[in-house]
Amino acid sequence: MSQRVLFAILGVVLGLGGMLLSITSSIGKERVRSLPQKGSASLWTNLSDLFKNKMVMLILAGSILSGLSLTVPQIYFFKYKVSLNLFGFEMDGTTASFFYGIFAGLPGTLAMLIVPQFAKKVGGMKNILILSCFAAIVMRVLCFFVGYEGYRILIVTLLMAVASIPAGMTGIAMTSLFGDSIDYMEWQTGRRAEAITFAAQTFASKIVGAINTGISTVLFIVLHYSAEDYDAGLPLSPEFDRWVWPLFILGPIIGSILNVIPLLFIHYPDSLKKQVEADLQQRRAQSKSQTDDEVCLTE
Repeated sequence: MSQRVLFAILGVVLGLGGMLLSITSSIGKERVRSLPQKGSASLWTNLSDLFKNKMVMLILAGSILSGLSLTVPQIYFFKYKVSLNLFGFEMDGTTASFFYGIFAGLPGTLAMLIVPQFAKKVGGMKNILILSCFAAIVMRVLCFFVGYEGYRILIVTLLMAVASIPAGMTGIAMTSLFGDSIDYMEWQTGRRAEAITFAAQTFASKIVGAINTGISTVLFIVLHYSAEDYDAGLPLSPEFDRWVWPLFILGPIIGSILNVIPLLFIHYPDSLKKQVEADLQQRRAQSKSQTDDEVCLTE
């Protein structure tokens, strides 16, 4: 089966499967009781609240800028450049990529379990995002000097596993900061703009995916990459053969540097967060009391 056909099949299966799974979100329950509002906010009001939310804007800006990495997808490096003999077992690049994904990503997956504790150690959720960027930069530079030939790819896997620890926490840290920003905007405006905020997060992730795909496509053209020629037994282009390793390992550093710049401008001290949460809790308690009184009078 050619890569073209395989990609088309996987696109349909994963796209349709993902949409079917997303339907289960309809049974979700809101955990925060919103204060009563008069009428419904217009689209322009929601967008205005979103753009006034400085914390969300800075996080989304960093996320979108991170997509400007001059890199190629992992599989294109492993398939053509990696082969490994591990205890007598010959492993091709595609298989090596599979195990690399598991072992380089496993520490980050497990790190999700300790995000609150880790955040306290490093000074908050914002610092997790910043630490993730710096960890990626440092580890990728080290990987470049280590190289990938033979057993060195195992060292690269270990270094990237270390980088994955803060990286695995970023999703939770980002969502937590979004929650804080929604609380802050409700504290200021009286409106809780959850829907538009998380819709913006999803939209930004689509933009990042589009940017990544676009840049990869341009790089493949510049490097004269042709899967059909390789499958036909022809050698890789000299440009692709020379640059695929630096692009794979160092290219994402550009995105990390661009990502960290907006994050440095986020300012939401713990003292303000506690004040906002306490005030909102008091408002909701008063609102609930008024509602209960109205119910009693009606009865």
